[in-house]
Amino acid sequence: MNYIILTNVLIFLISSAKGVHYTAEIEKSVSESTTVLNLFPDEKSWKSATITSEKQIYIESHFSKASYDRDCEHETKLIPVYYYPGETIRIECFVCNIALSFNGSPKGWAKVRNIDDFMEKGEKFGSNDGPDIEVVQNAEFLEDEKVFAPNGTLGEPYYYQENGFLVIENANALSQGSYFCYDEDSIASQRHFHILLPLVPVVHVARDYIKDIEEISGGCSDSARSYPDHFWLLNNTAEPFDDQDTCFNRYGFDDWSCYDNRKSIRTPGCENPASQCKSQLSFPTLPSEIPISMSLRWEPWKDCEQRTQTREGHCFITLDREILGSDALTDRWKWLEKLNRMNNHIAFREGIPIFSALLASWLYKAEQLDSCRDMELGGNIDGYDDFFKNVFSSIFSNMTVELETPQNAFKYCFKFEKTFGKYNSLLGTHAIDQQAC
Repeated sequence: MNYIILTNVLIFLISSAKGVHYTAEIEKSVSESTTVLNLFPDEKSWKSATITSEKQIYIESHFSKASYDRDCEHETKLIPVYYYPGETIRIECFVCNIALSFNGSPKGWAKVRNIDDFMEKGEKFGSNDGPDIEVVQNAEFLEDEKVFAPNGTLGEPYYYQENGFLVIENANALSQGSYFCYDEDSIASQRHFHILLPLVPVVHVARDYIKDIEEISGGCSDSARSYPDHFWLLNNTAEPFDDQDTCFNRYGFDDWSCYDNRKSIRTPGCENPASQCKSQLSFPTLPSEIPISMSLRWEPWKDCEQRTQTREGHCFITLDREILGSDALTDRWKWLEKLNRMNNHIAFREGIPIFSALLASWLYKAEQLDSCRDMELGGNIDGYDDFFKNVFSSIFSNMTVELETPQNAFKYCFKFEKTFGKYNSLLGTHAIDQQAC
């Protein structure tokens, strides 16, 4: 699932070519015996390549394709890309000057791993005071069969360039970051970025089954705390949008299939689940004058295929007003300043997915989710669980010790399920909607 929104951001990233440096962790050896290059090498590796001029011309031509995007010629453009770990992602190389798409120069890919730094220091991009930039490279064991993968990790994503795209196989939480393509003429200033945000839905297991948590979580949890599911795709599918009233509105009361659909309770802010469902969340320790809301948001309809259109719905979290300097945030809520910074950009004006690994890292006070076990993340191991306990109490008006699926439109974001057919659990999810066209 690639959930992509195209939008402009009203900031400019301006820097001088002098001193621009993209870090490469692995120096690639390129010689006449090299038969495969998955990615265009970093500058140092390419300059030290021992190849003929004919091979150099061939390789540079192979990696030179890029598309021109006039929307970023004068303004920076961010493209959020939401995905589940395990998916294959394709992001296109865009340049913001039409001449760069025809200059024949090879395009490499780089990224800012830390999205918070990117959003905070974007105006200093490319300078010594800007965010750390690294060349996109594969882990050494993916390129060299003599090197072995470390144990106990999420697994490394696999990168390669193909026909003007960067392809990421087994994209996961380690793939998170701000990506862009570049060449020697555009290295100093970038205005087109793909912001990759993995989705790791929450899992909350009923108290009676905590003794089986190791089996339920696949070794990713050993406690009663809720945890983010890095392997959601292996055992889950999206919820079909089966709102009965919406079905009648689309196809009329003569369509008998609508009678098999579920009814959704209409609550304030959730009167029309086919449009949006929004509800303010309640947190006892958060000042009431700083409202946080969760909303079910629908992506645009995809093109009509075989007389059917589809779209996806995901739950987002957002601030209902801007955080001010006068707001007294305790250490527990400092992460709201990061959410506020995201909300201030048009690309994230409506918030970020509530199941994003970025939000989870804020709650854990970790730079990145580089493990599926909260004990290995450091920071605040209870922050994630505390947050979702309050989310659950906000959307379930009469929550008891028994788990249940919400009765309003948030049932397309959270669902009760017997994991492996026997363990009562509350799982994060998303919705798929279809209509005739």
